[in-house]
This record gives sequence, structure tokens and C-alpha cells, in this order.
Amino acid sequence: MIFSFQPLLHMCMSQLLEIARTPLGHDVSSEPRSVLTDLPQAQALHFLKVLVQDSSLRQDITQYMSSVTIICFSNFSSPVWTVRNAALQLSGALIPKLVGQKKVQDEELTLGSSVSVEEFFSHFPELTEFMLTAMKKAAKCHPSQALQKHADLIPMLSLLAKVSVGSEIFISESLAETIAQYRALFLKLISSPIYHVRKLAAKAYERFMPFSSTYKSIVTVVDELCMHNRNCDGIHSSCLGFKENYLNGILLTLKYLLEKLKHDSENMSELKSKIPEIITVLKESVANCMIWDSCTYLNRVLCLELIEDKFNVVDTAYISSDETFKRILHVHKTLVNENLNNSFKPGLLLWAAKVVDVVVRKCYPQDLVSTWYNSYTLCSDYPDVVTSAFTSLKLRLLHDNKIDSAIKASLFIALLRVCLEITEECPTLFPLFDVMLVLMEGLKVNVVITFRELKKISVWFIGDRKNKSEYSKAALPVVTGLLSQYFAHGQCIELSTQILDFVLELSLCIKDRTDVMKYEEDFRLSAATAMHLLAPSLKAMLAEKSKEFSAEEVLKSTLEILLDVQLTLLQDEDNDVRKEAAKFVHAYTAEVNRTTMSMTVNPYASLRNLMKPDVLLTMLTVPQAMEFLWKKMHYTHDLESIKVKLSHGSHENVSITSPFDLGTNNIYNEETKIIDILGKSLLEIIKVANREERNELRKLIKYKCVEFKDDVRTVLSLLKRKESCGIYSASSYDETSYIVAKKLIYQSKVMDTVKIKGNHDRGSVMKELQKFLKFSTN
Repeated sequence: MIFSFQPLLHMCMSQLLEIARTPLGHDVSSEPRSVLTDLPQAQALHFLKVLVQDSSLRQDITQYMSSVTIICFSNFSSPVWTVRNAALQLSGALIPKLVGQKKVQDEELTLGSSVSVEEFFSHFPELTEFMLTAMKKAAKCHPSQALQKHADLIPMLSLLAKVSVGSEIFISESLAETIAQYRALFLKLISSPIYHVRKLAAKAYERFMPFSSTYKSIVTVVDELCMHNRNCDGIHSSCLGFKENYLNGILLTLKYLLEKLKHDSENMSELKSKIPEIITVLKESVANCMIWDSCTYLNRVLCLELIEDKFNVVDTAYISSDETFKRILHVHKTLVNENLNNSFKPGLLLWAAKVVDVVVRKCYPQDLVSTWYNSYTLCSDYPDVVTSAFTSLKLRLLHDNKIDSAIKASLFIALLRVCLEITEECPTLFPLFDVMLVLMEGLKVNVVITFRELKKISVWFIGDRKNKSEYSKAALPVVTGLLSQYFAHGQCIELSTQILDFVLELSLCIKDRTDVMKYEEDFRLSAATAMHLLAPSLKAMLAEKSKEFSAEEVLKSTLEILLDVQLTLLQDEDNDVRKEAAKFVHAYTAEVNRTTMSMTVNPYASLRNLMKPDVLLTMLTVPQAMEFLWKKMHYTHDLESIKVKLSHGSHENVSITSPFDLGTNNIYNEETKIIDILGKSLLEIIKVANREERNELRKLIKYKCVEFKDDVRTVLSLLKRKESCGIYSASSYDETSYIVAKKLIYQSKVMDTVKIKGNHDRGSVMKELQKFLKFSTN
């Protein structure tokens, strides 16, 4: 380990930089493909990467950052692959250290890192001059060398696209001149034959443009676009590639500049009035590109993005039904012709998806169903295009308030029809179910569905493999919502074993998804949504009468599973999952009490409400509720399996993360809060139980008396050892000794309430346990 202010680090850096600068030998440079091992230069670059990444060396490494970066960028032109690979890895470590690591992942965002161009250039003048010289040489190189020379610029442009210019009043004259030179070079590089270079150059140009000059620069680039269009008439085929690349670069630059202006207009009201003027000029200029038949599909996509004003999800200028159908039909014919000619051009599917996106977003509300259905049927052989239609449809439904309930209901029926026609897995399953779920959550859909159709849709999540598929995340809650529709239309006159078996299978799928060890947050969120949509079905099932004893047993098992699911989801580590799970309690109580569902959703309050006797007894009978809660007072594993861990003198943070900590640091309260809720509910239900029901509970818990005292002594011994011997953990799987102790206290209370013999013997050990834990159940 190298520590700060030690000469060994500086000696090491000097040696590594010298090795990395050493030119390759003649035998290596003439036969680069013969090199099969890392050369000293490559090894030096790898060692430099390790040193740069070590945050403890940050202060001492800072003085070398400029030299290391120059050497790194220089080695991108090495003829030896191992050296280029080492330089690539080193650049991945350097760039975050130079400009900071962005927390967001979207590189399209307008704002750059926290490092300004002025700060960066003043800290690294040598690096600034090196990059400027390298870019000048690359911009002037012969077209035959452009691919290689421009490719070497990618790491430099990646770095420059992450810094942004600040206020012009703080920029010196010399620095302003340097920035202007960079901007001029960026404009030259937007015609590069490499797409990534064009994109980075366009992004860097936007970053190097002050906010105050954004409007003028957009007008300048639009003028360039108009000039480009005039020069395209009668263009020679040998220049076509260059002109296409240049057009692509101009469009990318316009896209980034317009996004920057839009961002700025939200903070500077004086620029808002200029946006309509810019959009008008832009539409007139870019529309000319579409007349040019040789315009590539990639450029047509950018043209559509700019013309259709991508900043508004729904525009006020609607497209007529005839026009929407004409555009979709044009997409269909183009795709078919290109397929027949076996000449799929780059960007064709992106263009088709964009056209469909525009028509779905901008058709009249009353044409939404037919527009979506036409795009789905005519482009069904192209999953990317269909997925784009679903994505646009979802955004439209979420943001367009002019779509009324009748249109949404018609759309849902059309989606359901399509869903029932799908017989095998396909990429459009997830977006299809996703849109159905949006409609189902935001609208009281009125759909008649048969049990056979329910079973058919459920195949998309039944089974371990399918239950973990992407589309099953939306399919499961959709089916639970449709089940509620099935019950709502009175198609189930009485509960049969067949129907309840289906609901039981559905409940087991939901329960499976609550396992944090098997499923990520999005799957658990879908389980919570499924429970929310299942609430009306639950109320309907409880209202129905079944004449079959086996059906009653299935219903009891189903209800206990669903209650377990809710207890788990309401304690999930993810806040969104807990909030979604809380909706079930509100929806169920609203169904039972025939009241409007409250908009305020609190997971902790919902859990307490769910376990209240008056709510719990609407689902379970008194004996069933007592049995369910009594089982919750059992410990999951034998006490013999409780293991202890020593702290070894350290101070481990063993506080338990709980959504119910209520801002306290009391570990006993935090980890035993749920046991308190369940235990108190059990004691209250016992009070309203009749003699026969109490006798049933007494039979259920009698066997516990035999080992009860031994269990208390075992736990008490563990707790005492923990206090005196430096034990920081005493647990069996997910149950700590404190949870077990609290369960034992409630077991004792229950035994006393139903008058199980041995009260005096239990009392003596329980007093000691309660005294140690410093809490009671009163």
C-alpha cells in the first residue's frame, strides 16, 4: 500500500510514464499482429490505471493527471492491440477522475458534469493544447485516413462532451479564443464518417455554447442546413456519403441545441417567446430534407424528431384519421418492399417506429383505437415497430386528459382481443400487458370475460420459468384485475372448487414473488399491484356461499396465503412496494364498507388496519383468525438453531432497517413491532370468542406448554450472554433472539387468557424475561 507524501509513489509514476512514452521497436511496429503478449508499454498503462483509480492517492496523483491523459490518448493510435486496449481501460478510469462521475445514466441530458470548461482548461493547459492540436490534424486529414484518425478522437470527445462552458463574463479573452477554436473544430467533425464521432462532436459543440448564445447558434446551424439542402441538387454519387454524414451531424447538433434552449427557457422566461419562432424556422428547413430521396432513414428519424417537436407528449395539432392511416400504410409498404428486395437499410426500423410513434401520439382521441390497431396489424411482423406503438399509446394514456372513459374502455376490449389471439411468446407481450395494466389501474373498466379466457391468459405467468419472465410482471396483475371483472358480472353464481383452485394457484404465484432472495423490486411491485387489483375479487368470494366442504378449505388456505403476502409486502425493503401493497388494504376496506378509497396511503397504518379484529374477521371466522395469528407467534426454526456471533471488540452496526422504526433507535421496538400488532390482535379476538371457540384454540396450543419453560430459559440465556460476553448477533435465519422472546411473551399471555394450566410456573420465568427486555405487552 502506497501512502501519501512518500517518494516511492513519485518514483513509481516517473518510471511508468517513461516506459509508457517509449516508442515501439521497429520489429514490433512493422509486425504488430505478431505481438501475443503485453508489451512493457501496455503493462505500464495497466499499472497507471490502478494508481489512478485508487482514491487514497488522489492528492498525490493530481499533478500527473495531465501527463497520464496525454500518454493515454497518444496510445490510441498504437499499431499494437494490447497497447490500445490498455489505453482504453486507462481512459475509462481517467475521465471520471477528471470531470467527475455523473449519477444519472442518460447521456442525452443537457446538463453536463459539475466541472466547467474554464476550470478544466486552467487546471490542465498542456492537455488542452494537446487535444486542440490532435483535433486540428484529424480535421484536416485526407478522407482516406479519416476512419483511423477520427476513431482516435473518441476518448478526447468523450471527455470534452462532459464539461460545459459557464458564464461568459468570467471567461478571459485568451480562453474565449481557445473555446471558439474548439467549437469550430466540433463543427468540422460533425461530418465524420464515424457516427459516434459525429454524435460526440455535436454534443461537445452544445456543451461549449453558453446559454446566452444558444438561440444565435441555432439560427446559424439552421442556415447551414438550408445551404446544405440547396447544394444537394444534382449531387454526385461520390460525394453522397459525405453529404449524408454532414446532414446527420447538423441534425444532431440542432437536436442538442434545441434541448438546451428548451431547458434554459424553463429558467429564463425571456427566451420562451423565441421557441415558437425557432420551431417554425426549423420545420421549414428540415422539411426540405424529406424531398431528397437519398436521405437515409437515420436522418429521417432525426427530421421527424425535430419536426414533430419531441418535447410535448401530446401536441395540440392533431393528425386526421385519413392522414394517420396513410402514414401507417406507407410504413407497411416500405417495410414489405425493403424485405422483398432484401435491402434493409440502416435506420429503416427506427424510422418506421418513429412514424408510428408520431401517429399514435397525434391522432384525434376518437381515432386512437383504430390508429393503434392499424399500426399493430399492419406492422405485426416487426416487433420493434409494434413495441413503439405500445410505448406511445401508454404515454398518451398517461398524459392526455382528453381521452374519455368510453374510448379507454373500447381500447381495453381491443387489447384484450389481441391478447387472447396470441398463442406463443413474443416481444410484444410485455408492452401489451403493460398498457392493459395502465388502463386497468386508472379506469373502472367494464369487461365481460369468461373463466376459460381467464385461464388462457394466465398461462403467461403460471410456472416457475414464466413467472420470472419480463412480460409476467404485467400479466399477473392484469389477470387479477380481470378476475375481479369476472366476479363483478355475476358469472360465478356460487364458488366451485374449480374457480377456487384457480384463485389459489394465482395466490401462490403472488406469494412466490414476495421472496426478496428470488425476485427484484419490479417483480415484487407487480405482486403488490396484483393484490391491489384482487381486492374486489376477495370481497366477492367472501360474499358467495359454497356448498362444498373442500371448497371452504381451499378458500381458507387462499385467504391465509393472501394475508401472509400482505404482511410480507407491507414490510418490503422497497418503499414503492410497500406503498403499492398498502392500496390493497384501502381498496378492500372500501369494498367491504362501500366507501370511497382514501388517497392517503401509509404502509404502517395499513398493516395495523389489516390486522385489526374488525377487518380481519371479515375475511376469516373467529377460529380461523385465532389459528392464523397463533401460528404467527411460533418461531420459524428450532431454538437449537439459534447461533451467536462475537463482536471481537468491534462496534458493528446491527440496527435493523425497518419501515416502522418511527424515528427511534430502540432495537427492541423496531424488530418486534409486527409481533406487537399480531399479538394484540390475537388477544382482542380471544375476548370476543365464545367458549367453544376458545376450547378449539386451547386444544391447538396445549402442546406448547410442554417445552414453553425450556424455550424461555434458552432465549433468556442467549440474551444474557449477548449482554455480558460481547455477542452482537443471536439469530436463527431471519429471527433474532429478541423476536423469539417477544413471541414467547405473547404465547404466555394467550395461555393465561384461555386459562392453560401452569400459570404460576410460567409467570416466574416470564417475569425475568420481561424484566430483562424492559418491555411488557400491557
